[in-house]
Amino acid sequence: MSKDPDFMCSNKCGFGLHYYYYAYVVNDKGERVFCPPPDPMVTARKILGKEASSDYLKRRTGVNESFVCKKCLYELVLDAQKDPVVCQACRCKELLKTKDLVGKQCPKCRKGTIMENPALQNQPRP
Repeated sequence: MSKDPDFMCSNKCGFGLHYYYYAYVVNDKGERVFCPPPDPMVTARKILGKEASSDYLKRRTGVNESFVCKKCLYELVLDAQKDPVVCQACRCKELLKTKDLVGKQCPKCRKGTIMENPALQNQPRP
């Protein structure tokens, strides 16, 4: 994974964000394990067992996605369907999905627009 931000401010204020969107399965230790594409269920069934029911799979799998806090600009990754949607840094409940900032005003300088990093535009995206 690149250290360069996936999205950045057009005003070059230094604000940049990474974008994450990936499936996971919760193992027996309670840890979220990455389930790679193209078929995340292959990994989920390896961890939970081939005989796992669809209901059991649904309870133990999910999708993590990146968010940014509107108040303090902290970046975090969570499953909005299963985790509290609250900033881990300042406890603010006003989080935005990182991908939803593209084309919008930069939340840091409020002069530029958030755009895809031109250096990464030819790389595959989820």
